Amino acid sequence: MPSIQALYEIYQEANAQIAIDTRTNLQGALFFCIRGSNFDAHEFIDLALEKGAYRVVIDDERYTHKPNTFLVANTLTALQDLAKHHRLKLKTPILAITGSNGKTTTKELLHRVVSKKYQCLATEGNLNNHIGIPLTLLKLRNHHEFAIVEMGANHQKEIESYCTYTLPDLGLITNIGKAHLEGFGGEEGVRKGKTELFEYLKSAHKPYFVNLDDPKQLSFIREDSLLYSGNDPKSLARGIVSLDNTEKLLVQMTDGISIQTNLTGAYNLPNVLAAVALGHYLNINTVDIVKALENYTPQNNRSQIEIQDGYKLILDCYNANPDSMKAALENLKAFKEPKIAVLGGMKELGVYEAIEHEKIVDIAISLPNITLILIGPEFKPYRQKANAYFEHISDAKSWWQHLEKEGKVILLKGSRGSGLEKILHP
Repeated sequence: MPSIQALYEIYQEANAQIAIDTRTNLQGALFFCIRGSNFDAHEFIDLALEKGAYRVVIDDERYTHKPNTFLVANTLTALQDLAKHHRLKLKTPILAITGSNGKTTTKELLHRVVSKKYQCLATEGNLNNHIGIPLTLLKLRNHHEFAIVEMGANHQKEIESYCTYTLPDLGLITNIGKAHLEGFGGEEGVRKGKTELFEYLKSAHKPYFVNLDDPKQLSFIREDSLLYSGNDPKSLARGIVSLDNTEKLLVQMTDGISIQTNLTGAYNLPNVLAAVALGHYLNINTVDIVKALENYTPQNNRSQIEIQDGYKLILDCYNANPDSMKAALENLKAFKEPKIAVLGGMKELGVYEAIEHEKIVDIAISLPNITLILIGPEFKPYRQKANAYFEHISDAKSWWQHLEKEGKVILLKGSRGSGLEKILHP
C-alpha cells in the first residue's frame, strides 16, 4: 500500500479540499469512499468523478480500474491517518472538549472568546465523531493559531481513539453525567469514557481544565491543572448566577464584572466560566472576553429563548439526557408565568430507560403552576401523570396549534431523535 506521505501529497494537490458526500461541492476535491451502516460510497465513484473530484480514495480493489482512484487498506483509517499527518505538520495548539452536557454550547463560547485575539478553527456543527473530527483537523491552515475540537462519544475507548490522531495540547470536560448510559454501560462507564481525555493529557504531560463544580472531575486535579468554577482562589474564573437574573443568564463574576448572556438557564453558568477561564489562560483582554460572551446568540435549539406572540418559548431540544432534562425543568422555577413543559423521550438509556423517564416526570409534576405534556413511547407508562400525552410528534401538532400560549413560558426539551422542534411547524 502507498505511504501516508503519498496520500498527503495528493491532498495538497487537491488544495486541501476533502469530501465524503457526493451531494456537496466536489470540484477539485479529494473524495473518500467511506462505508456506513446503510451505504457504501464506492457505489458513487463515477458520480464523484463526474462532479469534478480530483482523486477518489478507495479500499476495494474491484474499483482500481476506474480513473483517478487511489487504493488504501481502509478508507476511514486513511482519513484519520491523513488528519494526524496534517496535524503534525502544522503543530497548531489544539484544545479538545468533551462532556455529557453543554459540549457544543461551550465550544461555541470558547471559539468566540479565542477569536477575539487569535485565528481560531473550531468544530462545525456536531462533526464530533470518528469522521467529523478528522475532517475538522484537515481544515487546519497555516494561518490558524488555535483550534478547538469537540469530541462526542457513546462508548468507552472512543475518546481515547480520537486523541491518537487529534493529539490535543489542552483538554476540557464540561461535566460527567447520565448521557449514553446504554453504550457506556452505566454512570461509571460514562466517567471512564469521558475522562479518557484527561488520561491522555496526563500521559502526554499536558494540562487540562477541571470544572470544580463537577465532583466526578475532582480526582483528576494535579499540580498543573487549570481550574475554573468553584470557590478555589486558584480558579481562573469564578462567578454566580446574579440575583438580578432575568430569563437570560446574567453572570456575576467574583471580580465584580457582570456578563449578560443570551443563553437561558443557570446550568450554562459553568459553560460561561469555562470560556472566561480559557480567555484568561490565553491572555485575552477581559473586556474582549465579556464582549465575545455577550454577543453570542445560541442557535439550533440549544438554550434558546424567544419571545413569540406574547409568550416565552425555550427551545432546548437539540438533545437530552436525565441530567440536562432535570436542569431544564429546574430552570423553569425562575419564571413567574404559568409554565408548560413539553418533553420528548430520551434516547440511548438502555436498561435505565424506565426509571430515568419516571424520575423526570416526577420532577416535572412537582413544579408549581406547571402543565406537563409528554411525547414519545418512552413516556407512555407515565402518561396518566401528565396533562396530555402523544405517542408521536404528528399527533401533538393539532394540540400545539390550538394551545392558548399568551402569557406563558413553554419549554421544549427532548432528545434529537424525538424531533420536538417539528411541533412548531404545521
